[in-house]
Amino acid sequence: MFWPYDFTFRKIISVSKNALKINFEITSEKGMPYMLGYHPSFKLTGFDTEIIKTADKEITLKDILNVGSAAYKVLNTDEIILIKNELPNVKITTKNFNNFMLWTEVNNMVCIEPITQYPLLETQEYSEKNMRISNGKEYFYVTISTL
Repeated sequence: MFWPYDFTFRKIISVSKNALKINFEITSEKGMPYMLGYHPSFKLTGFDTEIIKTADKEITLKDILNVGSAAYKVLNTDEIILIKNELPNVKITTKNFNNFMLWTEVNNMVCIEPITQYPLLETQEYSEKNMRISNGKEYFYVTISTL
């Protein structure tokens, strides 16, 4: 397989009593365009009772389903809480992703995906104008913990 840039991608997973932490490290040539996303999914009750909460908004499963395959965008945030009727609730905290997208096509699971960039809304294309440009070494993390 051929890639136009040389890079190394490392993923380090650590587990503690109430949390899972995933560290990502990208070492590359300066100027390499990239997008990064992580795709955790969470089981739901299937009764549309869960709420996803950010610092300034509450999002229902119906809101996410109404968006369809494009995924519900949650921009400029590093933390989301999945509030479930059946405990435990789940908190997802990130560093350097800065965005999430929420996706599902069924009522018994949801993907809460940290992303660096949301694909262009009009065309869903992955063009360089919608990517980050590497400084040579980039660090990201996702922490999934119970509340």
